[in-house]
Amino acid sequence: MELISDIINYSLTAIMIGISGAWIFLIKSIIDSFRFTPYLDKFENTSTTKPKVSVILPARNEEKFISKCLDSLIEQDYENYEIITIDDSSVDNTRKIILEYAKKNSKIIPVFARPKPEGWMGKNWACMEGYKKATGELLLFTDADTKHS
Repeated sequence: MELISDIINYSLTAIMIGISGAWIFLIKSIIDSFRFTPYLDKFENTSTTKPKVSVILPARNEEKFISKCLDSLIEQDYENYEIITIDDSSVDNTRKIILEYAKKNSKIIPVFARPKPEGWMGKNWACMEGYKKATGELLLFTDADTKHS
């Protein structure tokens, strides 16, 4: 009986030591990940110019949302950007809204997507059409039902 009690005690002690070791390893890993993870805001900006950003905005039947999206993009404080707005065969007033905004603001470049070639699906083709018109060094793809701050 005493032998069984000793075996159980040694087993429980070994299990507790293993669990403690696992916790110590886990806590050390968490601390290391916080210590060694780079933070973008801690890097010094060494660029002397602001790269041009092409915002690529495909839209299909987005007449209810596209005005808010375009307004929020126009109001950005970054200066060097263009907004490539693609009408992807809309049957509502999306095309008309895009053209009205393009008349008022030279940053907005209207594009009218051609019919999708065989094998293309979804908005990938509209994004490709916008990419072809982009002149920026950086590309930002966004949806017409978003608002940017």
